[in-house]
Amino acid sequence: MSLADLESKYPLIFTSGKPRGGPGWVPMLDVLCARIQARADEVGIQPNAMIAREKWGFLNLRFNRLDPADASMVAYVEELSRRVCEVCGGSGQHIRENYHRTRCDEHRDVLPTWPTSAR
Repeated sequence: MSLADLESKYPLIFTSGKPRGGPGWVPMLDVLCARIQARADEVGIQPNAMIAREKWGFLNLRFNRLDPADASMVAYVEELSRRVCEVCGGSGQHIRENYHRTRCDEHRDVLPTWPTSAR
């Protein structure tokens, strides 16, 4: 699944902000969006992603009208992105060299080729 697939799968969430980041984080975002959309369908209040991007090597997520019950899950996914390789989704670590990134040993020096936050 790609970022474009994620955007197509959750059109009610990504009405204004497009998801940005590496392919390794897409599965986490998919699970998060599935839960957010399920709760939105349940309670009738639709959250929208204002920001869903990489920033300083981590996921940065902000939503309008997010159910308070989902706020802790959003915070968890942001925190988890600090330990998940943005390239492959494997175990990674935050690296603060030429640019901030979260990578596994194999992808340590891979530069982003996917849509990222403004740099």
